[in-house]
Amino acid sequence: MRRRDVLWLLVGAGASASLLASCLSAPSAQLPTSISPPAAGPPPGAPSVAGPTSAPQATGVTAAAAPTRAPLPPTAVSTPTVALPPSPTPMPTPVPTRATPPALAAAVTAAMEGAMQHGATPGGVILVRHQGAQILLASYGLSRAFDSLTKRSTDPIAAYTDTLYDVASLTKLFTTTCVMRLVERGQLSLDEPVATWLPAFAAGGKETVTLRDLLTHTSGLPDLLQLWKLADTPADRMALVLAAPLVQPRGTSYRYSDLGPIAIGHLLEQITGMTLDVLVRDLVTGPLGLSQTAFRPATELRPRIAPTEDEEGVGRGMVWGEVHDENSWSLGGVAGHAGVFSTAADLGRFGQLYLDGGMLDGVRLLRPETVSEMTRNQIRGLGWRGIGWELNASFYMGRLAAPTTFGHTGFTGTSLVIDPSRQLVVVLLTNRVHPSRDGPSINATRQATADAARAAADG
Repeated sequence: MRRRDVLWLLVGAGASASLLASCLSAPSAQLPTSISPPAAGPPPGAPSVAGPTSAPQATGVTAAAAPTRAPLPPTAVSTPTVALPPSPTPMPTPVPTRATPPALAAAVTAAMEGAMQHGATPGGVILVRHQGAQILLASYGLSRAFDSLTKRSTDPIAAYTDTLYDVASLTKLFTTTCVMRLVERGQLSLDEPVATWLPAFAAGGKETVTLRDLLTHTSGLPDLLQLWKLADTPADRMALVLAAPLVQPRGTSYRYSDLGPIAIGHLLEQITGMTLDVLVRDLVTGPLGLSQTAFRPATELRPRIAPTEDEEGVGRGMVWGEVHDENSWSLGGVAGHAGVFSTAADLGRFGQLYLDGGMLDGVRLLRPETVSEMTRNQIRGLGWRGIGWELNASFYMGRLAAPTTFGHTGFTGTSLVIDPSRQLVVVLLTNRVHPSRDGPSINATRQATADAARAAADG
């Protein structure tokens, strides 16, 4: 395995079972169509610190224009980005902050320093919230270190606390939140066959597969299909997803599959007549004021975005500013399983929404009973899955793992862990696939970060 001697930035202490048919729906805020340039930061090699009273930098993310893309191979077709209205997003309530415990700062710095020295990631951002207050927000190392698989960048870019990361499968949590909002409104049901709304989904023995089956990964669908290789257009690729046959009987085993969330994203679009990126904006990120979270970030944000992998093998080169996941890319960059970009601060607030039972900054997005249903184990005897969420997973939750702890990981090197018993939200964002997915695992860093947060909460 090649070891990557990655430059790093030393960071000092820095804080910075049924559902009702309707819900209280918050008004939908709108994302800005103009973007302020990011605040100037230290050059690569200098410390990057978010002080205990500093707020996240407020440069809005917009998908008003489709990003400039490298030419796609014949099997990949881009779809246009929907223009957003010109109304600005109201600023969210300032995040309460507390001074970072020195032991927490030291522990996460050591974890990130070790990961960078071993070539697991060029850098990253960590956020910890405890009892509603931000007690750590810090960046480490670089966001951009390579121009290609074998060539180091001559102009590396430091990771900052507002760096945008491709969050990969954390996208599934935003898709799931959209589903549950529509369940509360009576537009969907967790326990009706998906074919009720998508007749084509009945193919391959899926006549009785439900949304609950898909959201708990117990449908029996295969892990994935390499859609970008199997069909020439997004429509044909989606048809393959809907026609995919079961490889195991429904409800008999747990098999993590991207095909379920991809199908769900398509279902949401068919039910509402809106594209998934607009739905996530209108149903989740807009009402919550998550202005740094979106599919297909605009081209001018590229310097703030952490690049991912050199995918020269599929004609993409170094992926930077567009989704890493090949299936999402081949579907136009917007899909139910991958495609969202976000910051640590926004994901921390998203986690706080679930920690606080579906309410954030006075906005009720989900009912408390909905959140309870989503975060209880749905697949006893098969594993630990809620609806959309994973439970009790020590491989990345470390010593925070427990039946009541929930979270998710992303293939690019991201994770979100929520521990209700300690009132903790822990966010780790890295681009561990930069420049290749074949580097060391990031799981030890995920565990060490979770363990450090637990120690800080336990005092």
